[in-house]
Amino acid sequence: MQTSSTEESGEQKNHSLPEPADQTQVSAPIVPSPPTQGGETDPVTIGKYPVIRKLGSGGMANVYLAINPADHSEVAIKVHLESMESNPHLVERFQKETRLLAEINHPHVTNLLEAGEYQQKLYLAMEYVPGIDLKQLLRLQKRLPEKAALKIIRDIADALSFAHQKGIVHRDIKPANVLLGDFTNTTESGADTFCKMISDDQHPIVKLTDFGLARHMNQSESLALTKTGAMLGTPYYLAPEQCMDTAPIQPTTDIYSLGITLFELLAGRPPFLAQDSVKLITMHCFEQPPDLKKLNPEVSDAVAALVERCLQKRPEARFADGEHLRDEIERILAGELTPVPQHPLIPASKTSLMEASWEWELSCTPEQLWPFVSNTERINNAIGLPPVEYTTGRDEHGAISKTGSFRLGWARLEWREHPFEWIEGKRLGVIREFTTGPFQWFSSVVQLHPLPQGGTRLVHQVKIAPRGLLGRLLAFLEVNVNGRKKLNLIYPRIDQIISKQNYRQAQLDPFQVSAPVKKRIQSRLSERISQIQQQGADDTCTKVLEKFINTAAAQEIARIRPLALADAVDCQREPLTETCLHACTQGVLQL
Repeated sequence: MQTSSTEESGEQKNHSLPEPADQTQVSAPIVPSPPTQGGETDPVTIGKYPVIRKLGSGGMANVYLAINPADHSEVAIKVHLESMESNPHLVERFQKETRLLAEINHPHVTNLLEAGEYQQKLYLAMEYVPGIDLKQLLRLQKRLPEKAALKIIRDIADALSFAHQKGIVHRDIKPANVLLGDFTNTTESGADTFCKMISDDQHPIVKLTDFGLARHMNQSESLALTKTGAMLGTPYYLAPEQCMDTAPIQPTTDIYSLGITLFELLAGRPPFLAQDSVKLITMHCFEQPPDLKKLNPEVSDAVAALVERCLQKRPEARFADGEHLRDEIERILAGELTPVPQHPLIPASKTSLMEASWEWELSCTPEQLWPFVSNTERINNAIGLPPVEYTTGRDEHGAISKTGSFRLGWARLEWREHPFEWIEGKRLGVIREFTTGPFQWFSSVVQLHPLPQGGTRLVHQVKIAPRGLLGRLLAFLEVNVNGRKKLNLIYPRIDQIISKQNYRQAQLDPFQVSAPVKKRIQSRLSERISQIQQQGADDTCTKVLEKFINTAAAQEIARIRPLALADAVDCQREPLTETCLHACTQGVLQL
């Protein structure tokens, strides 16, 4: 364990930046410690550990370098500044966190040695890693070579894989919480030494630290114990669901934060930059990250695609957990990228397949069409498929898996969710292997080919392996009747709508004609709009928002992008963003 500088440890309050407090919290069998000779600010011993020197201090804790008398190894001791008497909930939280940390013992995690009490203050004895943290390294060298960055992220993903398998989510992944060992020189030559180690196929020790915000997935944010008004996590690295409480905290939350970290290692800056946390949260929730390859042209297409997938707004579109991300990085490092024609990998099937391939020539470019044809949720909704219900559980090997299901006619289809194939602007592939229902598996591949004279040839290929006679009948209907007929309405409509210059200002839905809002919902919407106006929201912006909610599809409302909406309707960005945040707190977007 190392320490971060004081500026990295100051507590985050309200909307100010930069980073929040060093919120490492600890817990467990508490061993009382006798008073020491040196006083509170300069202890000689902490528990059984003789203190060598103070390593650093922050808003919530002091950290000391000490000696473990059992084996004479160096350890890091973090002592909470707050006493047990001043905070009656501290011991309970302390014990809960220690039980959690005791479950995580991994080569790429700073492991817990002991938790105890020192002069009415709680302390945590951790493994000590001499070296620097990743944030310090980025100060010395703006960005890292791709291979070096991938190896570091691979090790962190490996640590997260272990935690995720135990149902634990870290919730505060950031460069300051990644420790690099095996070298101690923090001058410019130290960064050069690190990069030379990587180029020579040498690799430093990588340790993930500070599980202070970590929780079991079945815990509800540690409930009232952590609801102090401070922001949980660091705004630069927060996932959208952490910002807006729009989805449960799952392993995919860590994947987003780790994707932000990889972006920063490669680009020399996080994808989203703002002067205060409210703007930063808005960007995480509603704005697309900048093109990584434009910030660093040396980044490979494979790594750019990997980062893009990590940073998807929808948790289900990211890598499922640390194991899936680690394995993908390993494939990239080993040069084992599968050729595009083999994606998605089709399972073997003894039954004859139901196949179809349809084509459309459209006037818009692939770049214009891609955000819409790749939006599988909206496409499925326009086709008439019901929304997918996702559940997270464990498979027969104890690994975390995500299962999707919906009802198609009289049949209920259930499948294990597999990663998407995603080649930005060109190709999207999905395969689902069903555990129940009339199909064995289903694959769908959409490809966009630019035409020499302008425009796009869109090719949509579908394959279904039916299960039994009922499956063959249903597959025939879906492929030869429903599929072509409905897609023949949707793709041309998308092309026609987005080719209009003012379609955003007119708030036209490219996927389908918007259904009228029910009077009961309109009435509730008017009441909520009045409430946010009373809170000081701009009148013009509230009218824009009310019109958007009345005309937009539910999926678009759920992922509203205030800045894009402001530009589309010629409205001021900042007032509309504040109005949207007011609307979230009043539940307007959930009506």
